[in-house]
Amino acid sequence: MVNLVTNSFNLDSIEGVIFDKDGTITDSNIYWSKIIKMRAQKIIEYYGIRPIHFKNICSSMGLDNSSNRLLESGPIAIKSRKEVINSIVDYSKDIEVIFNYEEIEALFFEVHNEFLPQMDAFIKPIYPCLDLIKRLYHSKVKLSLLTSDTTKNAELVCKKLKITSYFEHIVGGDLSNHNKSSGIPAKLICKRMNIENKNVICIGDTPIDHEMAVNANLKGSILVESGQIPFNSLLSFSKYCVKNLSEIFIY
Repeated sequence: MVNLVTNSFNLDSIEGVIFDKDGTITDSNIYWSKIIKMRAQKIIEYYGIRPIHFKNICSSMGLDNSSNRLLESGPIAIKSRKEVINSIVDYSKDIEVIFNYEEIEALFFEVHNEFLPQMDAFIKPIYPCLDLIKRLYHSKVKLSLLTSDTTKNAELVCKKLKITSYFEHIVGGDLSNHNKSSGIPAKLICKRMNIENKNVICIGDTPIDHEMAVNANLKGSILVESGQIPFNSLLSFSKYCVKNLSEIFIY
């Protein structure tokens, strides 16, 4: 067991940590902005609609094209793929063509295959998180990764960053019928790590991570500002917030 300590909080008796991926381990703005733009272009071509809709289709997925940053409200990097697709379909109700859920899902799959060969160029690590992962691992804390992204993508990211061996389990949204926020995938990870939920925390960058911790009966959630949501907004959800994971000391 270890204690995780900052200038503002102390989480004691920690045996396991569940990490988020996007915005926590990797820069979600760089990674997802590319995918969102590829998806939007694919949708425009498939449905033969006017390019004027490109910006709004990107926005429906959670990208501000003017800043090339993800929106605080998501849904990308916060909610499930199903919710992202539903957001796009909802947008289409106000234009000349109504999108079909299954068709959008198939287009996502096409984009995924086209993105894979160039994926490495858009994986940018958040180094304080990589350092914390290594420090926790060497302190004998059990680690797992849980993301709303696909398991395959998560595994590729970990391989690229050379951190696969630090995680006992790497779980994507495709491995469960339940959203991350339900807490059910986190409960299963605790069981597989053979640790009581009350001795496990999660580390992420969105309110969804906190909601997951509450619903999974974890000890708590540390939320970090490295994603798309500002520190002061995160504080309204969890009292364990940091601007940078380098603020955390292990005892």
